[in-house]
Amino acid sequence: MHQVFVYGTLKFGFANHDKMLKEERFLGSYVTIDQYPLVITGPWNSPVMFPEPGIGDFVFGEVYEVNEIKLKQLDEFEYVNLPQGFRRIKLRVKSHTDEVLIVEAYMRLRKFIKDIRSEYISNYQDKNYVHESLRRVSK
Repeated sequence: MHQVFVYGTLKFGFANHDKMLKEERFLGSYVTIDQYPLVITGPWNSPVMFPEPGIGDFVFGEVYEVNEIKLKQLDEFEYVNLPQGFRRIKLRVKSHTDEVLIVEAYMRLRKFIKDIRSEYISNYQDKNYVHESLRRVSK
């Protein structure tokens, strides 16, 4: 089993949770032990965390336990197989009771982000995300 830290649209109550994590085991709310830059990006207002520990804020999110099949589905969803897609990065998080877990989170390299639309944030709460089903496709 794998433990995955989610900080954006995969969190409970956000656009992609039901599609991807509704049936998975919720382990709780956690915060990163190190600071990371979390920003809102692009025309769809997507949250992105950069793999740059020590910069930004402590990031709040949720941890889910997933099997290998679901992990592969998450990798596809986050475009892990593409050079400009997300990468699974190991990091440490802690709960409100100071339980520490080593988990994986999906992050993108800053060099691939051209349109940053926010300062660093610690807790993604933005409801302006444009779900993929609502995006206009240019032809």
